[in-house]
Amino acid sequence: MKTLTQLRTLLKANFLWLLLGISLAVGVSGLLESQFENEILSNIAQKVKDRTQGLSEEDQIDSTIALCHYLQVRRSEILGGSTYHSFKATNFKSSLQSFYIGTGACGYYSLFAARVFQKLGYSPRVVQQRVNDRWGGHITLAIPLKSSGQWILVDPLFKHTFRDSQNRLSSLHKVRLNWANYYAKLTPSNYNPSYNYQQGWRHTNWDKYGVVSRSVYKILTFVMGKDRTDALSLRMWIIDAYRVQSMIAFLVSGLCIVLIVIGLKRSNL
Repeated sequence: MKTLTQLRTLLKANFLWLLLGISLAVGVSGLLESQFENEILSNIAQKVKDRTQGLSEEDQIDSTIALCHYLQVRRSEILGGSTYHSFKATNFKSSLQSFYIGTGACGYYSLFAARVFQKLGYSPRVVQQRVNDRWGGHITLAIPLKSSGQWILVDPLFKHTFRDSQNRLSSLHKVRLNWANYYAKLTPSNYNPSYNYQQGWRHTNWDKYGVVSRSVYKILTFVMGKDRTDALSLRMWIIDAYRVQSMIAFLVSGLCIVLIVIGLKRSNL
């Protein structure tokens, strides 16, 4: 019986050391990937700043959308339609996926643009639109203006910013209220008319994890109020997927170290 107990302890210790090594490797890998992505994004943001020096904030937003669209479309023209079978391409979806290999549609276009906006000092929200009674039919962004705090609507996939009759960037609510009589007429020729914001939108998919995420929504609504909860864009909290990967991996590493230390102390008793 004593031998069996010792064998179990040995196997448990070896497993913890193995898990520690793997988690550390995954954590370091994620950290390096995150640093690389953020360096690319910072350089893109600097290009926007250089191009819009002396111009208005609204011009900077226009320039950001145009540059992000240009970069992604060019990659799609060259790499789009290609097949990728690597573990990274098929199992790990970075928010820069469309930037890297030219795949993806509105969601990836919006996430890429959102990360560039973050580097420019903005805190964007994902706008998940309901289209033909289906959530997620189209993804855009809401950007808070630094000058006024107003949340304006942009569509990275169509390289489109919504401007009113005074040529000012427009809010999501204003676009919805005046869609048929004004904004629909100014959309690009290839714009899908069903993306009209008339069936509603949300900033977070609270149905993603079923009863768990819906329960979290109810708790947050009770604690924070419905308006503040509905304004949360949780996707932006985890948009740097590699950084999230490294944080989780390092947490696992820390837990392994604690358990290993406890095991060593017990073995010395």
